[in-house]
Amino acid sequence: MKKLKSLLSIILTGAFISIPMLSCMTVSAEESWQLSDNELKGAMIALEEYNESIDPDAEVYSIDSDVIASDLLARGYDMNKAYKSFCVKPYIIQEYKSSGSFKSLIEDSYHIQVPAGKSLYSININDGKYEYAGSATGEEEVTDYVAEINKFSEIIKENTGSEILNAAHLYSDLYYLDFLYFETEDNEYIVPYDTSCLENPYILSGTIYTASDFMTVMDRTYDESEYIDIESEAKKSNQLLVGGGVGEKADAIAAQANEFDPFPDKGLSHNTIGVIIIVSSLVLLLAISAAAYIAHRRSSSKKSDQ
Repeated sequence: MKKLKSLLSIILTGAFISIPMLSCMTVSAEESWQLSDNELKGAMIALEEYNESIDPDAEVYSIDSDVIASDLLARGYDMNKAYKSFCVKPYIIQEYKSSGSFKSLIEDSYHIQVPAGKSLYSININDGKYEYAGSATGEEEVTDYVAEINKFSEIIKENTGSEILNAAHLYSDLYYLDFLYFETEDNEYIVPYDTSCLENPYILSGTIYTASDFMTVMDRTYDESEYIDIESEAKKSNQLLVGGGVGEKADAIAAQANEFDPFPDKGLSHNTIGVIIIVSSLVLLLAISAAAYIAHRRSSSKKSDQ
């Protein structure tokens, strides 16, 4: 049974590494995903205090020998793109089966994420104090989730006629997955991101799904019971379980790409249209091949008669 992710424990001796150790502030997930003025101010002060704590003349021990102290400064961040990131319960498949509501999977805790080009700065809130937690840097620009929430809110409203009651950025530690959540009066919607870690061709990054469709694909593919058993054994032996990852079902991925349509009353979905295009192309190709074959046979037949 394949593993979604391996459990890794990395110890770096004498090396500098900046990793967000996230401690979330408690708040109702029904509150706006947008940051209040006080939250924006607190996050900015945390970043400024972090920069002030760095000694520009300090010696830096890093895997990258070219890193100097000034490289560790938080810079280029855009507070207009900052957002709350809520945690979800570990076993979302099992929890969703029990409750039937994706909203019930959202924890009451959150931290603040501040994009800066290819970097992302994390801010914890502990007892009302905003503290810099760490950073992560990739090869591509980080996703502007503020813009994504606004974009998909409009798409949902246009296709359903319903107002967005709640929207949030969520993260699953078990699946290493970022996704957006939207709630209307009649339904819940999910937009997953960076889904390559899922190794599931039917869950596409930046694609909108109803929560029920999304969880159907997840349930068909992944077996959380294996990880729950591992966690149970770890607790019995007083061991600390330090990573994520979940088993993939042996009979996985039974879903078809065109089975799920977030707006069934609005005509053909993007997935259905894609399948129609592919099938039409195959039919056209077969027709061309057949015509070429018939022409070849006729030509050969004429030569034989002569």
